[in-house]
Amino acid sequence: MRAAVAPLRRLAARHHRCQSTVVEQARALLRGVEDPLLGRDVITTDCVSIDQRDNNLRVTLDVRTAAHPHAHKIAERCRDALEHLRGVEEITISLQANGFGRSIGRPAGLASVRSAVAVASCKGGVGKSTICTQTAFALASKGARVGVVDADVHGPSIPTQLNLEGATMEPSPAGGRLVLPVEHNGVRFASFGFKRPHSSTDEGVIAMRGPVAGAAARRLLNATDWGELDYLLVDLPPGIGDVTLAVAAEIAIDGAIVITTPSKLAQADVVKGLALHRELGIPTLAVVENFASVSCPECGTSHRPLGVGHAAELAALSASADEDLPGVFILPMDAALADANERGLVGEAPPHASIDALASSIIRKVYAYQHAMVNRQLDVLYDKNVQRVVLRRFTEQGAAETFLKPQDVVAARRTGDVPADLSPTRVALVGNKSVVFDWSDRVRDDVYAVDDLLALAERLSSPGPGRAVEYAVEAINNAGTAVGLLATDGVVMAGEKQKVTKLLEPPKSSEKIYKLDDHAATVVAGLTADANILINAARVAAGRYKYQYGEPMPVEQLVSKVCDHKQLYTQYGGQRPFGVKFLFAGYDSHHGYQLYLSDPSGNYSGWRATCMGQNANSGQGVLKAEYEETMDSDACVKLALKVLNKTMESLSAENIDLFALKRKDDGTMIHEVYANDVVAALLEEVKAEQEAADAEKERLASGGPAAK
Repeated sequence: MRAAVAPLRRLAARHHRCQSTVVEQARALLRGVEDPLLGRDVITTDCVSIDQRDNNLRVTLDVRTAAHPHAHKIAERCRDALEHLRGVEEITISLQANGFGRSIGRPAGLASVRSAVAVASCKGGVGKSTICTQTAFALASKGARVGVVDADVHGPSIPTQLNLEGATMEPSPAGGRLVLPVEHNGVRFASFGFKRPHSSTDEGVIAMRGPVAGAAARRLLNATDWGELDYLLVDLPPGIGDVTLAVAAEIAIDGAIVITTPSKLAQADVVKGLALHRELGIPTLAVVENFASVSCPECGTSHRPLGVGHAAELAALSASADEDLPGVFILPMDAALADANERGLVGEAPPHASIDALASSIIRKVYAYQHAMVNRQLDVLYDKNVQRVVLRRFTEQGAAETFLKPQDVVAARRTGDVPADLSPTRVALVGNKSVVFDWSDRVRDDVYAVDDLLALAERLSSPGPGRAVEYAVEAINNAGTAVGLLATDGVVMAGEKQKVTKLLEPPKSSEKIYKLDDHAATVVAGLTADANILINAARVAAGRYKYQYGEPMPVEQLVSKVCDHKQLYTQYGGQRPFGVKFLFAGYDSHHGYQLYLSDPSGNYSGWRATCMGQNANSGQGVLKAEYEETMDSDACVKLALKVLNKTMESLSAENIDLFALKRKDDGTMIHEVYANDVVAALLEEVKAEQEAADAEKERLASGGPAAK
């Protein structure tokens, strides 16, 4: 029976390797298929998943939005690219629109909203709500699932525009005090005008103070069961204030449509709104100049009664250095639209050509913006230990960390002396990339743009390009010692535990050595937070490989996967490499027991025995003198303890982790973590042997006879 099993295993492994080859060939072919909205191939944009079952290949293309204008064209090009792929009998290509997974942490009603777009004017009476509803209907006509929230809680106008004053928002079957939006011509609407039918006219007035209005808008946004939406348009009230801040704090806004007129007064107010958008990190997608002209019905001549306008200049003013210029759309006065607006028939007729173009532009720009933002993460906190505000940025190219004194942050905004003991009592992200502070001197809701804080840090410090690398190397050099040894019957690793205060309860599990899979483990030296990111990536990679191929991931392939991830963070200036080194131990059927060392740059190498961390040079000296390839795991354990005894000031069972990776006769892998009492007994043996060896050296040095 044993002889029959081995060929089956080889056949299965060969089958899985063939599957892997076909999938990789398919991915290589699909690199030639471009997404026209982004100008990049579908593999680079990570919108393709490939699954092979037997001789059938299933390709799933996630175009993120149901309104993608080129979705079916991309699918056809994918099919053409894979037409001559060998080893495949049938190819199935399916389309999905699953968005970018930005719903984490959102309230239940907003959980399935893929993107949010603000419609703002800062000046009343410029046709903002009309353009908002028209744009919503234009997006819906292109296949998108669209919702509109009327955030003007003081005087909601959308119910009147749509001739829906008598409509009410019914309770949602989902429960949780959610209400259903009112659906009209394929678009979902939520407004305080539906809850209070007369609030859209002079008969009903909602008087609210600023914070109350902001809370009301937030409640309307959260309490509505929107369902699956590609776009949620937020019709903001005129001006800038609590409602805009409340909405931006509640849901990440992917962009804003700014409405103005040629009037100089309207454009002056728009400039203020653009400044707020920049501070909140909201990109401007389009500038719409409404009421731009009127055509003479007799001669057909176009006149501009409100002036020439400056929409192009406003668009240029709104864009930051790393953003494309917003689209500029000029809308004339339209008698038919004005009549429809008066009669509550907005959305009944096809949208104006400029509105249709605006909708297409919104689809393209939101799509590009979300692709750019999907792998970017931002974290901000106040580190009391160093008394610094810390901004951490994680992108697909790398990671960076910036430090600022609280006094420098405040001095950039205020005049006069800043208290030396000033510190933030609250630090929180608002919107896409803004930070709000509450200070110890009782100043609250102090909002700063992240870009402004980064510019301030660069202006004050100018640390130079080498500081990020020095930071990572310094973290490793200050880490506790770790050692790894390759034995004839396993791999042994040991490491110095992190020192913690006596007030903390000691951890019940190893904090230096981590299990990656049944056949692999690692010991770390450096920043624990950085190590956790890479360890999670390794565990995911090992799990996926085992699920797909039915066998453990080869150890060197797993190490290479982690090191590829580390190397990404060394490719761009201004990014901080991962401040951690790894010793990887593992076993596979290809090469048996293996030991690898990797550094922050992503380079790795195989070792029989090595050491890292503080006093690593002293440890390497011990290994060079005493390590032998014929050592079993018991001998390697004692040598590892001898190395730590040489490199650590005080060695005890409580401040080290000791681990061995072994394999039973039946193939089961053992991750053996030595208990403290076992380590203590081994330490006594090692110290006794060391004392005997030292005594022997002294005897020989003094000219005495060697011990028998």
